[in-house]
Amino acid sequence: MIVLSRANLLILDEPTNHLDVESIEALEDALQEYDGTILLVSHDRELLRVLVDRVWVLHERRITDFAGSFGEWEVASSERAHAASVNAAEEEALRRMHEKQKTKRKEEDKGQRRNAQRDAQKKAESAEKRVAELEARIGELTALLGDPALYTTDDGKRRAVKAGTDLDSCNRSSRDRAQLVVRTRR
Repeated sequence: MIVLSRANLLILDEPTNHLDVESIEALEDALQEYDGTILLVSHDRELLRVLVDRVWVLHERRITDFAGSFGEWEVASSERAHAASVNAAEEEALRRMHEKQKTKRKEEDKGQRRNAQRDAQKKAESAEKRVAELEARIGELTALLGDPALYTTDDGKRRAVKAGTDLDSCNRSSRDRAQLVVRTRR
């Protein structure tokens, strides 16, 4: 009846609700022949595919205008959804790759720290061994220099001077090595 009244604008809200199949088909036929503008709100996708040549989509308090049929909008919407899912999958793969790289870098850093600690341990052990050798040599030189018989001959005096020089050198080396051990152990 409204179609026959020659109104130039129809506003229909879920017009197919509670209608049987024959009534829906009759309504579709009448609306297809209508010359005016129809503003149609419906969840009936078949009705929308048959009648609609422009779509306004209401989503998150926004209206998006799509200048095409409902079928075209469905295809475009499906393509957008597919593109969004592909993009999300790519972003997830990229995030996982970055996470793997972070984990790998952390493991490499741990390995490098372990290697550095191992190297420092070896240096400390080597320095400790050298300190022990120098202390033994210092003991020998001290005993030699403490022997009064060394100073009774000219050759003994030369040996005493050489032993004194060697003792000073060993003391310096021993201190240097001991400091290296302390620094390395920290």
